Amino acid sequence: MAFSRESVLTGEAREAALERLSAIQQQLHDHPPFLLEDRIPLERDRDRLQYALSITGGQGNTRWDERWGHVYSPEHKDRMMGRHLRQMDAEGKIGNTLIDVGSGAYPVTQMLRYKKDRKIIAVDVAGGNHRHRDRQELRVDAEAVDRPDSLAYKKALIRSQGFLGLKPDTADSRQADSVFFSEILNYVDSGKVIEGFGRFIKPGGRVIIYNKPDYGLESLFSGDRFKDNHELLGFLTDRGFDTEHLQVVERGMDAALSKIFFVARKG
Repeated sequence: MAFSRESVLTGEAREAALERLSAIQQQLHDHPPFLLEDRIPLERDRDRLQYALSITGGQGNTRWDERWGHVYSPEHKDRMMGRHLRQMDAEGKIGNTLIDVGSGAYPVTQMLRYKKDRKIIAVDVAGGNHRHRDRQELRVDAEAVDRPDSLAYKKALIRSQGFLGLKPDTADSRQADSVFFSEILNYVDSGKVIEGFGRFIKPGGRVIIYNKPDYGLESLFSGDRFKDNHELLGFLTDRGFDTEHLQVVERGMDAALSKIFFVARKG
């Protein structure tokens, strides 16, 4: 069942949805299904309930509502890139240590199957600082990655190192197998953010990007964002990334302004 802004959960229906959501979250946290076909239906039910409750004022995704004015439907993201992400994961191309930059209310990393050894760091300016079994949330501006002397960066780094079981100041910073940028690049200094998080990618690791230039809330756009796809692809090529996959998922006025799903491997 897909929810829209006309879906209203009130009274007993809202209470039942909250109870069901709590049960799903508890099961996913304490006894996550090992098999993909068992885990995905639970995650989709959780996402749909969160979406329905957030648009009717019933559940705590309001951090994203307050900043962005809305939340994205999980079905939209899954339709655009879910199948290819899961295929990459089955082929061993995603890895186990992941950074999800601009993770939002519905992180793209939730589309992936549960793996016992997988660790996900979710970075979002409107997120929380909660730690789960397989996920560390960081409430921090992604641009803090370009300010290593800032308190926000240092706090985020300490939390991440603790989550990954690393000793501060002694571990190799290149721990990430993949870094995800989903619909975030219009709101930040794109080059500085990609380059900053790129320092955490292992040799042979990947950046995975889902983006449409100049699409979103224009009042929040960064003046230092990439203006088109040519600028994005050229930036990554100049920094030693090799294109593995480029898919136009929604055409714009021309290819340079289309919404793309892009995967590049660090040389």
